[in-house]
Amino acid sequence: MAPPILRESTNKRACTIEQYNAGKDLFNVVARGLPRPWPSAIGVSSEKVSSLKGTPKQFRVNDQIFEITTKYGVDQEGISVYWTYRIGHRGHGVDTWTIRCRGNDPRNYKAAALEVQQVLIAAGMPRNDFNVQFTNSRLAYRDESYAIPDDPSLIGTIEDIQPKVLQMVREQLPRTWTSIAYHMRGKMNCEPKEMKPTVVVFCKPNSKLNWSMVEAKIVSTLQSKDHPEIAFHLELLPGQVERATPSFITDIQDYQSVGYCLNLTEQPKNDSSIGINDEEFKTACTLGGWMKLDFSDGRSVDCVLTTYDTVRNGDRHNRALNDYNGVSLDGRLPLSSIKVIYPAPMDLEASKNLIPAIARQENGPPIGEAQALDLLDQLSKRGIGRVALTDSPSTFQRNIAPYFGQQNWGLHLDYKVKEGDFIQSISSYQPGERVTHRGRSTCGHARVGRLKRYIHWGDGEESHEDELFGEPGCVGQSINFAYRGDVGSWVVNQDGELVGILSAIDIWTGSRTRSAFITPIHEIVEDIEKRTGGKISLP
Repeated sequence: MAPPILRESTNKRACTIEQYNAGKDLFNVVARGLPRPWPSAIGVSSEKVSSLKGTPKQFRVNDQIFEITTKYGVDQEGISVYWTYRIGHRGHGVDTWTIRCRGNDPRNYKAAALEVQQVLIAAGMPRNDFNVQFTNSRLAYRDESYAIPDDPSLIGTIEDIQPKVLQMVREQLPRTWTSIAYHMRGKMNCEPKEMKPTVVVFCKPNSKLNWSMVEAKIVSTLQSKDHPEIAFHLELLPGQVERATPSFITDIQDYQSVGYCLNLTEQPKNDSSIGINDEEFKTACTLGGWMKLDFSDGRSVDCVLTTYDTVRNGDRHNRALNDYNGVSLDGRLPLSSIKVIYPAPMDLEASKNLIPAIARQENGPPIGEAQALDLLDQLSKRGIGRVALTDSPSTFQRNIAPYFGQQNWGLHLDYKVKEGDFIQSISSYQPGERVTHRGRSTCGHARVGRLKRYIHWGDGEESHEDELFGEPGCVGQSINFAYRGDVGSWVVNQDGELVGILSAIDIWTGSRTRSAFITPIHEIVEDIEKRTGGKISLP
Protein backbone atom coordinates (compact mmCIF):
# COMPACT_ATOMS: atom_id res chain seq x y z
CA MET A 1 0.00 0.00 0.00
CA ALA A 2 1.51 3.34 -1.11
CA PRO A 3 2.12 5.57 1.94
CA PRO A 4 1.02 9.24 1.95
CA ILE A 5 3.74 11.79 1.21
CA LEU A 6 4.59 14.76 3.43
CA ARG A 7 7.07 17.62 3.28
CA GLU A 8 8.98 17.48 6.56
CA SER A 9 9.14 20.61 8.72
CA THR A 10 12.00 21.62 11.00
CA ASN A 11 9.39 23.00 13.43
CA LYS A 12 8.16 20.05 15.50
CA ARG A 13 6.58 21.93 18.42
CA ALA A 14 3.56 24.20 18.66
CA CYS A 15 3.92 27.13 16.27
CA THR A 16 1.90 29.14 13.78
CA ILE A 17 0.94 27.48 10.53
CA GLU A 18 3.15 30.00 8.72
CA GLN A 19 6.16 29.01 10.86
CA TYR A 20 5.42 25.34 10.27
CA ASN A 21 5.40 25.76 6.49
CA ALA A 22 8.49 27.98 6.55
CA GLY A 23 10.25 25.07 8.24
CA LYS A 24 9.43 22.92 5.20
CA ASP A 25 10.92 25.31 2.66
CA LEU A 26 14.70 25.25 3.14
CA PHE A 27 15.33 27.02 -0.17
CA ASN A 28 13.50 30.22 0.83
CA VAL A 29 15.22 31.98 3.75
CA VAL A 30 15.05 35.57 5.06
CA ALA A 31 17.19 37.56 7.47
CA ARG A 32 14.27 38.81 9.56
CA GLY A 33 11.04 37.04 10.50
CA LEU A 34 9.42 34.59 8.09
CA PRO A 35 9.48 34.46 4.29
CA ARG A 36 6.31 35.66 2.60
CA PRO A 37 3.96 32.66 2.57
CA TRP A 38 3.26 31.28 -0.89
CA PRO A 39 1.57 32.45 -3.09
CA SER A 40 3.45 35.73 -2.97
CA ALA A 41 3.75 38.64 -5.37
CA ILE A 42 6.03 41.58 -6.07
CA GLY A 43 5.50 45.27 -6.76
CA VAL A 44 7.49 48.45 -7.13
CA SER A 45 9.73 49.08 -4.14
CA SER A 46 8.96 52.01 -1.85
CA GLU A 47 10.53 55.48 -1.90
CA LYS A 48 12.89 54.42 0.88
CA VAL A 49 14.79 52.32 -1.66
CA SER A 50 15.02 55.16 -4.20
CA SER A 51 17.95 56.76 -2.39
CA LEU A 52 20.06 53.73 -3.30
CA LYS A 53 18.87 52.86 -6.80
CA GLY A 54 21.27 53.73 -9.60
CA THR A 55 23.81 55.36 -7.28
CA PRO A 56 27.45 54.43 -6.62
CA LYS A 57 26.31 53.32 -3.18
CA GLN A 58 24.06 50.66 -4.78
CA PHE A 59 26.95 49.34 -6.88
CA ARG A 60 29.11 49.08 -3.76
CA VAL A 61 26.30 47.20 -2.00
CA ASN A 62 26.02 44.77 -4.92
CA ASP A 63 29.78 44.18 -4.84
CA GLN A 64 29.62 43.49 -1.10
CA ILE A 65 26.72 41.06 -1.59
CA PHE A 66 28.78 39.17 -4.18
CA GLU A 67 31.69 38.97 -1.73
CA ILE A 68 29.36 37.59 0.96
CA THR A 69 27.82 34.93 -1.29
CA THR A 70 31.31 33.90 -2.45
CA LYS A 71 32.48 33.67 1.16
CA TYR A 72 29.61 31.31 2.05
CA GLY A 73 29.81 29.24 -1.12
CA VAL A 74 26.37 30.39 -2.34
CA ASP A 75 26.04 30.28 -6.14
CA GLN A 76 24.48 33.70 -6.78
CA GLU A 77 22.34 34.05 -9.92
CA GLY A 78 21.15 37.63 -9.53
CA ILE A 79 19.83 40.39 -7.26
CA SER A 80 16.45 42.18 -7.36
CA VAL A 81 14.70 44.65 -5.08
CA TYR A 82 10.89 44.67 -4.91
CA TRP A 83 8.01 45.23 -2.55
CA THR A 84 7.10 41.62 -1.73
CA TYR A 85 3.79 40.50 -0.25
CA ARG A 86 1.42 37.59 -0.09
CA ILE A 87 -1.19 37.81 -2.83
CA GLY A 88 -4.16 39.78 -1.54
CA HIS A 89 -2.14 41.31 1.31
CA ARG A 90 -0.11 44.09 -0.25
CA GLY A 91 -0.49 46.18 2.89
CA HIS A 92 1.62 43.64 4.79
CA GLY A 93 4.46 43.74 2.29
CA VAL A 94 8.04 44.92 2.72
CA ASP A 95 10.94 46.08 0.55
CA THR A 96 13.01 42.96 -0.06
CA TRP A 97 16.49 42.43 -1.47
CA THR A 98 16.17 39.02 -3.11
CA ILE A 99 19.35 37.12 -3.89
CA ARG A 100 18.46 34.46 -6.44
CA CYS A 101 20.55 31.34 -6.01
CA ARG A 102 21.50 28.13 -7.79
CA GLY A 103 22.66 24.85 -6.33
CA ASN A 104 21.28 22.26 -3.91
CA ASP A 105 22.83 23.40 -0.62
CA PRO A 106 20.88 26.07 1.33
CA ARG A 107 22.71 25.59 4.66
CA ASN A 108 24.47 28.97 4.51
CA TYR A 109 21.53 31.02 3.26
CA LYS A 110 20.64 32.34 6.74
CA ALA A 111 24.14 33.42 7.69
CA ALA A 112 24.66 35.12 4.33
CA ALA A 113 21.26 36.90 4.60
CA LEU A 114 22.17 38.29 8.03
CA GLU A 115 25.46 39.70 6.71
CA VAL A 116 23.74 41.29 3.71
CA GLN A 117 21.25 42.84 6.13
CA GLN A 118 24.11 44.55 8.00
CA VAL A 119 25.55 45.86 4.73
CA LEU A 120 22.21 47.47 3.85
CA ILE A 121 21.82 48.99 7.32
CA ALA A 122 25.28 50.51 6.95
CA ALA A 123 24.19 51.89 3.55
CA GLY A 124 21.32 53.78 5.21
CA MET A 125 18.31 51.43 5.07
CA PRO A 126 16.20 51.50 8.30
CA ARG A 127 16.59 48.15 10.07
CA ASN A 128 12.87 47.34 10.34
CA ASP A 129 11.80 48.62 6.92
CA PHE A 130 13.31 45.97 4.67
CA ASN A 131 14.26 42.32 4.48
CA VAL A 132 16.83 40.14 2.73
CA GLN A 133 15.77 36.92 1.03
CA PHE A 134 17.93 34.09 -0.31
CA THR A 135 15.93 31.79 -2.58
CA ASN A 136 16.29 29.10 -5.20
CA SER A 137 13.00 29.40 -7.10
CA ARG A 138 13.54 26.05 -8.81
CA LEU A 139 13.64 24.17 -5.51
CA ALA A 140 11.57 26.42 -3.23
CA TYR A 141 7.90 25.56 -2.65
CA ARG A 142 5.91 27.10 -5.51
CA ASP A 143 3.06 24.65 -6.04
CA GLU A 144 -0.17 25.72 -7.73
CA SER A 145 -3.57 24.00 -7.68
CA TYR A 146 -5.03 22.26 -10.73
CA ALA A 147 -8.23 20.31 -11.22
CA ILE A 148 -8.41 16.57 -10.59
CA PRO A 149 -8.37 14.82 -14.01
CA ASP A 150 -11.08 12.52 -15.36
CA ASP A 151 -9.49 9.45 -13.78
CA PRO A 152 -12.11 7.04 -12.37
CA SER A 153 -9.57 5.26 -10.16
CA LEU A 154 -8.29 8.51 -8.62
CA ILE A 155 -11.78 9.99 -8.21
CA GLY A 156 -13.00 6.72 -6.65
CA THR A 157 -10.11 6.78 -4.17
CA ILE A 158 -10.85 10.36 -3.18
CA GLU A 159 -14.54 9.61 -2.69
CA ASP A 160 -13.49 6.67 -0.50
CA ILE A 161 -11.28 8.73 1.83
CA GLN A 162 -13.32 11.97 1.90
CA PRO A 163 -15.60 11.06 4.85
CA LYS A 164 -12.64 9.88 6.94
CA VAL A 165 -10.62 13.01 6.17
CA LEU A 166 -13.55 15.30 6.99
CA GLN A 167 -14.18 13.57 10.31
CA MET A 168 -10.52 13.73 11.32
CA VAL A 169 -10.18 17.39 10.33
CA ARG A 170 -13.27 18.27 12.37
CA GLU A 171 -11.78 16.45 15.38
CA GLN A 172 -8.27 17.88 15.12
CA LEU A 173 -9.05 21.39 13.84
CA PRO A 174 -12.59 22.21 15.04
CA ARG A 175 -12.13 26.00 15.11
CA THR A 176 -9.18 26.24 12.76
CA TRP A 177 -9.92 24.56 9.42
CA THR A 178 -11.47 26.67 6.66
CA SER A 179 -11.72 24.25 3.74
CA ILE A 180 -10.64 20.82 2.47
CA ALA A 181 -9.60 20.63 -1.17
CA TYR A 182 -8.67 17.71 -3.40
CA HIS A 183 -6.35 19.15 -6.04
CA MET A 184 -3.51 18.24 -8.31
CA ARG A 185 -0.51 20.30 -7.19
CA GLY A 186 2.58 21.25 -9.17
CA LYS A 187 4.72 24.13 -10.40
CA MET A 188 3.28 26.71 -12.77
CA ASN A 189 2.99 25.37 -16.33
CA CYS A 190 4.19 21.92 -15.27
CA GLU A 191 3.33 18.82 -17.28
CA PRO A 192 0.36 16.68 -16.11
CA LYS A 193 2.75 13.85 -15.21
CA GLU A 194 4.51 16.21 -12.76
CA MET A 195 1.30 17.01 -10.86
CA LYS A 196 0.67 15.30 -7.51
CA PRO A 197 -2.76 14.27 -6.14
CA THR A 198 -2.96 16.29 -2.94
CA VAL A 199 -5.28 16.73 0.00
CA VAL A 200 -5.02 20.40 1.02
CA VAL A 201 -6.42 21.39 4.39
CA PHE A 202 -6.60 25.18 4.56
CA CYS A 203 -6.54 26.71 8.04
CA LYS A 204 -7.02 30.17 9.51
CA PRO A 205 -3.87 32.26 9.05
CA ASN A 206 -1.72 32.65 12.18
CA SER A 207 -3.33 29.63 13.85
CA LYS A 208 -1.01 28.08 16.45
CA LEU A 209 -0.97 24.31 17.05
CA ASN A 210 1.35 21.32 17.10
CA TRP A 211 0.99 20.84 13.37
CA SER A 212 3.19 17.75 13.12
CA MET A 213 0.78 15.89 15.42
CA VAL A 214 -2.21 17.12 13.40
CA GLU A 215 -0.56 15.98 10.16
CA ALA A 216 0.10 12.52 11.60
CA LYS A 217 -3.58 12.14 12.48
CA ILE A 218 -4.83 13.24 9.05
CA VAL A 219 -2.25 11.09 7.23
CA SER A 220 -3.80 8.02 8.84
CA THR A 221 -6.98 8.61 6.80
CA LEU A 222 -5.34 8.95 3.35
CA GLN A 223 -5.10 5.31 2.31
CA SER A 224 -7.79 3.37 0.47
CA LYS A 225 -8.04 -0.42 0.63
CA ASP A 226 -9.73 -0.46 -2.78
CA HIS A 227 -6.95 1.58 -4.42
CA PRO A 228 -3.74 0.87 -2.47
CA GLU A 229 -1.51 1.94 -5.35
CA ILE A 230 -2.48 5.65 -5.14
CA ALA A 231 -0.31 7.82 -2.86
CA PHE A 232 -1.66 11.18 -1.75
CA HIS A 233 0.36 14.21 -0.72
CA LEU A 234 -0.88 16.21 2.27
CA GLU A 235 -0.54 19.96 2.73
CA LEU A 236 -1.71 22.04 5.69
CA LEU A 237 -1.70 25.62 4.42
CA PRO A 238 -2.99 29.00 5.63
CA GLY A 239 -5.97 30.24 3.64
CA GLN A 240 -9.66 31.14 3.60
CA VAL A 241 -12.37 31.21 0.97
CA GLU A 242 -13.69 34.75 0.59
CA ARG A 243 -17.24 35.81 -0.07
CA ALA A 244 -18.03 39.37 -1.06
CA THR A 245 -16.35 40.99 1.95
CA PRO A 246 -12.88 39.52 2.55
CA SER A 247 -11.82 38.85 6.13
CA PHE A 248 -8.26 40.08 5.79
CA ILE A 249 -8.23 43.58 4.30
CA THR A 250 -5.09 45.15 5.78
CA ASP A 251 -4.57 48.10 3.47
CA ILE A 252 -6.41 49.99 0.72
CA GLN A 253 -3.99 48.39 -1.75
CA ASP A 254 -5.25 44.94 -0.72
CA TYR A 255 -8.51 45.68 -2.53
CA GLN A 256 -7.70 47.64 -5.65
CA SER A 257 -10.24 50.23 -6.80
CA VAL A 258 -11.22 50.44 -10.47
CA GLY A 259 -11.61 53.67 -12.41
CA TYR A 260 -14.77 53.56 -14.54
CA CYS A 261 -14.25 56.83 -16.35
CA LEU A 262 -13.00 55.15 -19.54
CA ASN A 263 -16.14 53.04 -19.80
CA LEU A 264 -18.70 55.22 -18.12
CA THR A 265 -22.37 54.61 -18.92
CA GLU A 266 -25.49 56.02 -17.35
CA GLN A 267 -26.94 52.54 -16.85
CA PRO A 268 -25.00 49.71 -15.19
CA LYS A 269 -24.05 46.60 -17.17
CA ASN A 270 -23.68 42.92 -16.30
CA ASP A 271 -20.04 43.32 -15.25
CA SER A 272 -20.51 46.66 -13.47
CA SER A 273 -19.04 47.43 -10.09
CA ILE A 274 -21.60 47.78 -7.29
CA GLY A 275 -21.27 48.38 -3.57
CA ILE A 276 -22.89 49.77 -0.47
CA ASN A 277 -22.36 53.24 0.96
CA ASP A 278 -20.73 52.25 4.24
CA GLU A 279 -17.42 53.56 5.61
CA GLU A 280 -16.69 50.29 7.42
CA PHE A 281 -17.17 48.02 4.38
CA LYS A 282 -15.26 49.64 1.53
CA THR A 283 -15.52 46.78 -0.91
CA ALA A 284 -16.96 46.27 -4.37
CA CYS A 285 -18.69 43.40 -6.15
CA THR A 286 -20.22 42.66 -9.55
CA LEU A 287 -23.81 43.40 -10.45
CA GLY A 288 -24.77 40.08 -12.09
CA GLY A 289 -27.76 40.57 -14.34
CA TRP A 290 -31.48 41.11 -14.89
CA MET A 291 -34.40 38.70 -14.66
CA LYS A 292 -38.15 38.95 -14.94
CA LEU A 293 -40.42 37.52 -12.25
CA ASP A 294 -43.98 36.79 -13.41
CA PHE A 295 -46.89 35.92 -11.11
CA SER A 296 -50.05 33.96 -11.83
CA ASP A 297 -52.23 37.04 -11.19
CA GLY A 298 -50.61 38.85 -14.12
CA ARG A 299 -48.11 40.91 -12.15
CA SER A 300 -44.60 41.14 -13.56
CA VAL A 301 -41.52 42.51 -11.80
CA ASP A 302 -38.21 43.53 -13.44
CA CYS A 303 -35.36 42.51 -11.16
CA VAL A 304 -31.58 42.51 -10.66
CA LEU A 305 -30.03 39.24 -9.48
CA THR A 306 -26.69 39.07 -7.64
CA THR A 307 -25.37 37.25 -4.57
CA TYR A 308 -26.69 38.03 -1.12
CA ASP A 309 -23.17 38.42 0.31
CA THR A 310 -22.66 41.34 -2.04
CA VAL A 311 -24.91 43.51 0.12
CA ARG A 312 -25.38 41.75 3.46
CA ASN A 313 -23.47 44.49 5.32
CA GLY A 314 -25.70 47.26 3.97
CA ASP A 315 -28.12 46.91 6.88
CA ARG A 316 -26.00 46.14 9.93
CA HIS A 317 -28.83 46.66 12.43
CA ASN A 318 -30.89 43.90 10.79
CA ARG A 319 -28.00 41.78 9.50
CA ALA A 320 -28.80 38.78 11.71
CA LEU A 321 -32.41 38.76 10.47
CA ASN A 322 -31.27 39.27 6.89
CA ASP A 323 -28.87 36.35 7.21
CA TYR A 324 -31.78 34.17 8.29
CA ASN A 325 -34.49 35.46 5.98
CA GLY A 326 -32.47 36.61 2.99
CA VAL A 327 -32.74 39.98 1.28
CA SER A 328 -35.18 39.49 -1.53
CA LEU A 329 -38.18 40.88 -3.31
CA ASP A 330 -40.72 39.19 -1.07
CA GLY A 331 -38.75 38.26 2.06
CA ARG A 332 -40.45 36.78 5.08
CA LEU A 333 -40.04 40.00 7.06
CA PRO A 334 -40.22 43.61 5.83
CA LEU A 335 -36.74 44.94 6.58
CA SER A 336 -35.20 48.29 5.77
CA SER A 337 -34.04 48.96 2.23
CA ILE A 338 -30.39 48.42 1.36
CA LYS A 339 -29.13 51.01 -1.09
CA VAL A 340 -26.73 49.64 -3.67
CA ILE A 341 -24.57 52.07 -5.64
CA TYR A 342 -23.14 51.84 -9.15
CA PRO A 343 -20.19 52.13 -9.36
CA ALA A 344 -19.16 51.03 -5.85
CA PRO A 345 -18.12 54.04 -3.72
CA MET A 346 -14.44 53.03 -3.79
CA ASP A 347 -14.51 52.83 -7.60
CA LEU A 348 -16.52 56.05 -7.80
CA GLU A 349 -13.74 57.83 -5.94
CA ALA A 350 -11.08 56.27 -8.15
CA SER A 351 -12.95 57.44 -11.24
CA LYS A 352 -13.17 61.01 -9.94
CA ASN A 353 -9.44 61.02 -9.31
CA LEU A 354 -8.64 59.66 -12.78
CA ILE A 355 -10.86 61.87 -14.90
CA PRO A 356 -8.82 65.10 -14.62
CA ALA A 357 -5.61 63.25 -15.58
CA ILE A 358 -7.27 61.58 -18.57
CA ALA A 359 -8.81 64.87 -19.67
CA ARG A 360 -5.30 66.29 -20.03
CA GLN A 361 -4.33 63.54 -22.47
CA GLU A 362 -4.52 64.08 -26.22
CA ASN A 363 -7.71 62.11 -26.83
CA GLY A 364 -9.35 62.89 -23.51
CA PRO A 365 -12.14 60.80 -21.94
CA PRO A 366 -15.08 59.51 -24.04
CA ILE A 367 -17.13 62.38 -22.63
CA GLY A 368 -15.97 65.72 -21.30
CA GLU A 369 -14.43 66.05 -17.86
CA ALA A 370 -17.29 68.10 -16.39
CA GLN A 371 -19.96 65.81 -17.85
CA ALA A 372 -18.15 62.70 -16.56
CA LEU A 373 -17.83 64.07 -13.04
CA ASP A 374 -21.46 65.19 -13.09
CA LEU A 375 -22.61 61.73 -14.21
CA LEU A 376 -20.63 60.12 -11.40
CA ASP A 377 -22.33 62.42 -8.88
CA GLN A 378 -25.76 61.50 -10.28
CA LEU A 379 -24.97 57.79 -10.17
CA SER A 380 -23.75 57.97 -6.56
CA LYS A 381 -27.08 59.47 -5.45
CA ARG A 382 -29.33 57.24 -7.53
CA GLY A 383 -28.61 53.66 -6.42
CA ILE A 384 -30.04 50.62 -8.18
CA GLY A 385 -32.53 49.36 -5.63
CA ARG A 386 -32.62 46.38 -3.27
CA VAL A 387 -30.66 43.18 -3.77
CA ALA A 388 -30.18 40.10 -3.94
CA LEU A 389 -33.36 39.82 -6.02
CA THR A 390 -34.43 43.40 -6.36
CA ASP A 391 -37.15 45.35 -8.06
CA SER A 392 -35.14 47.55 -10.47
CA PRO A 393 -37.25 48.66 -13.44
CA SER A 394 -35.14 51.79 -14.03
CA THR A 395 -32.07 49.73 -14.98
CA PHE A 396 -33.84 46.73 -16.55
CA GLN A 397 -32.23 45.50 -19.77
CA ARG A 398 -31.18 42.39 -21.67
CA ASN A 399 -28.06 40.62 -20.46
CA ILE A 400 -24.88 40.75 -22.55
CA ALA A 401 -22.76 37.58 -22.65
CA PRO A 402 -19.09 37.92 -21.64
CA TYR A 403 -16.88 38.98 -24.52
CA PHE A 404 -13.41 40.47 -24.56
CA GLY A 405 -12.43 40.63 -28.21
CA GLN A 406 -11.76 37.58 -30.35
CA GLN A 407 -8.03 38.31 -30.45
CA ASN A 408 -7.94 37.77 -26.69
CA TRP A 409 -10.03 34.61 -26.62
CA GLY A 410 -8.35 33.01 -29.62
CA LEU A 411 -7.02 29.94 -27.83
CA HIS A 412 -10.58 28.82 -27.08
CA LEU A 413 -12.40 28.79 -30.38
CA ASP A 414 -15.16 26.62 -28.89
CA TYR A 415 -16.45 29.75 -27.14
CA LYS A 416 -19.29 30.54 -29.52
CA VAL A 417 -20.30 33.96 -28.20
CA LYS A 418 -19.85 36.96 -30.47
CA GLU A 419 -19.63 40.58 -29.46
CA GLY A 420 -23.03 41.94 -28.42
CA ASP A 421 -24.69 38.51 -28.06
CA PHE A 422 -27.39 38.29 -25.40
CA ILE A 423 -27.74 35.63 -22.72
CA GLN A 424 -31.00 34.08 -23.85
CA SER A 425 -31.37 30.84 -21.90
CA ILE A 426 -30.56 29.06 -18.67
CA SER A 427 -28.71 25.76 -18.53
CA SER A 428 -26.61 23.60 -16.20
CA TYR A 429 -22.93 22.72 -16.16
CA GLN A 430 -21.09 19.41 -15.93
CA PRO A 431 -17.82 18.46 -14.20
CA GLY A 432 -14.88 19.25 -16.45
CA GLU A 433 -16.87 21.70 -18.59
CA ARG A 434 -15.34 25.05 -19.53
CA VAL A 435 -17.23 28.14 -18.35
CA THR A 436 -16.67 31.87 -18.76
CA HIS A 437 -17.35 34.99 -16.74
CA ARG A 438 -16.68 38.69 -16.83
CA GLY A 439 -16.70 40.61 -13.56
CA ARG A 440 -15.61 43.90 -12.11
CA SER A 441 -11.97 42.85 -11.75
CA THR A 442 -11.24 40.02 -14.20
CA CYS A 443 -12.61 37.94 -17.05
CA GLY A 444 -11.69 34.60 -18.52
CA HIS A 445 -12.29 30.88 -18.82
CA ALA A 446 -12.24 28.17 -16.15
CA ARG A 447 -12.95 24.47 -15.80
CA VAL A 448 -15.58 23.10 -13.43
CA GLY A 449 -13.88 20.80 -10.94
CA ARG A 450 -14.91 17.16 -10.71
CA LEU A 451 -15.00 17.25 -6.92
CA LYS A 452 -16.68 19.71 -4.61
CA ARG A 453 -14.75 21.48 -1.87
CA TYR A 454 -15.76 21.29 1.79
CA ILE A 455 -15.85 24.84 3.22
CA HIS A 456 -16.05 25.85 6.87
CA TRP A 457 -17.28 29.44 6.89
CA GLY A 458 -16.44 31.99 9.57
CA ASP A 459 -19.92 31.77 11.09
CA GLY A 460 -19.51 28.01 11.71
CA GLU A 461 -21.64 26.95 8.75
CA GLU A 462 -20.30 24.18 6.50
CA SER A 463 -21.09 23.73 2.82
CA HIS A 464 -20.02 21.65 -0.15
CA GLU A 465 -19.28 23.92 -3.14
CA ASP A 466 -18.55 23.47 -6.84
CA GLU A 467 -15.06 24.74 -7.63
CA LEU A 468 -13.76 26.49 -10.76
CA PHE A 469 -10.11 26.33 -11.86
CA GLY A 470 -8.82 29.22 -13.96
CA GLU A 471 -7.00 28.50 -17.19
CA PRO A 472 -4.04 30.92 -17.23
CA GLY A 473 -3.00 29.87 -20.72
CA CYS A 474 -5.83 31.88 -22.26
CA VAL A 475 -4.57 34.70 -24.46
CA GLY A 476 -5.42 38.01 -22.85
CA GLN A 477 -6.77 36.48 -19.64
CA SER A 478 -6.00 38.35 -16.46
CA ILE A 479 -3.50 36.97 -13.98
CA ASN A 480 -6.30 34.89 -12.49
CA PHE A 481 -9.81 33.76 -13.38
CA ALA A 482 -11.45 35.64 -10.52
CA TYR A 483 -10.38 38.12 -7.89
CA ARG A 484 -11.81 40.40 -5.21
CA GLY A 485 -14.70 42.32 -6.72
CA ASP A 486 -15.91 39.52 -9.01
CA VAL A 487 -18.36 37.90 -6.59
CA GLY A 488 -21.85 38.25 -8.02
CA SER A 489 -20.85 37.97 -11.69
CA TRP A 490 -22.80 35.64 -13.95
CA VAL A 491 -21.10 32.54 -15.36
CA VAL A 492 -22.00 31.15 -18.81
CA ASN A 493 -21.12 28.01 -20.75
CA GLN A 494 -19.43 28.04 -24.15
CA ASP A 495 -22.81 28.56 -25.86
CA GLY A 496 -23.43 31.71 -23.82
CA GLU A 497 -26.12 30.12 -21.64
CA LEU A 498 -26.36 31.22 -18.01
CA VAL A 499 -25.24 28.37 -15.73
CA GLY A 500 -24.42 30.00 -12.39
CA ILE A 501 -23.30 32.92 -10.26
CA LEU A 502 -19.77 33.39 -8.93
CA SER A 503 -20.32 33.08 -5.18
CA ALA A 504 -16.82 33.10 -3.64
CA ILE A 505 -13.11 33.14 -4.48
CA ASP A 506 -9.91 31.63 -3.11
CA ILE A 507 -6.77 33.71 -3.65
CA TRP A 508 -4.58 31.28 -1.67
CA THR A 509 -4.33 28.31 -4.07
CA GLY A 510 -1.64 29.70 -6.39
CA SER A 511 -0.20 32.72 -8.12
CA ARG A 512 -2.12 32.24 -11.40
CA THR A 513 -4.38 29.20 -11.01
CA ARG A 514 -6.61 30.53 -8.27
CA SER A 515 -9.95 28.95 -7.55
CA ALA A 516 -13.46 30.37 -7.52
CA PHE A 517 -16.82 28.90 -6.59
CA ILE A 518 -20.07 28.76 -8.50
CA THR A 519 -23.68 28.40 -7.36
CA PRO A 520 -25.80 26.64 -10.02
CA ILE A 521 -28.39 28.98 -11.51
CA HIS A 522 -31.09 26.31 -11.53
CA GLU A 523 -30.80 26.03 -7.72
CA ILE A 524 -31.13 29.81 -7.38
CA VAL A 525 -34.14 29.94 -9.71
CA GLU A 526 -35.86 27.07 -7.89
CA ASP A 527 -35.34 28.82 -4.54
CA ILE A 528 -36.68 32.16 -5.83
CA GLU A 529 -39.75 30.56 -7.38
CA LYS A 530 -40.44 28.55 -4.23
CA ARG A 531 -40.13 31.63 -1.99
CA THR A 532 -42.14 34.01 -4.16
CA GLY A 533 -44.59 31.77 -6.01
CA GLY A 534 -43.54 33.46 -9.25
CA LYS A 535 -41.86 32.27 -12.42
CA ILE A 536 -38.35 33.43 -13.46
CA SER A 537 -37.35 34.21 -17.06
CA LEU A 538 -34.62 36.16 -18.84
CA PRO A 539 -35.50 39.41 -20.65
